[in-house]
Amino acid sequence: MEADCYSRLYDYLPTDIEAVKKDPCYCAGFTFVVKTTDVVELLKWYVLCALQKDCMGPSGANHTCTFAKDDQFTKYAKCHRYDQSVVNILLANLFEHKPNRYVVSQPGGVELWRLKKNVYGKEFWHITRNIYY
Repeated sequence: MEADCYSRLYDYLPTDIEAVKKDPCYCAGFTFVVKTTDVVELLKWYVLCALQKDCMGPSGANHTCTFAKDDQFTKYAKCHRYDQSVVNILLANLFEHKPNRYVVSQPGGVELWRLKKNVYGKEFWHITRNIYY
């Protein structure tokens, strides 16, 4: 995760830098959140960071990464993933850098089934299926 987090982010979100270097950075195409005291605390820090211009979007940060060929995790890739970086750091801190406690890694991804009522003005249930990898 160190590769795509602008270093000034750590001024706002204290974390174990050496532990973060070993963590991959996850994308959040699909999120399932349960309201617990831990999640409320995480969201509090997320909002506080979002309210500080240089926390989530520090000046000088760049979205495009240039990863080192020999090391894509611990060497800074001259980029920043903005809200994604913040969420990854907060989750890693909350769950003691154990991704199996906050990331689903199932072969074939995760299936999400949605029921929609009144699709196209009609009274019936329409099922859509999305698969996230």
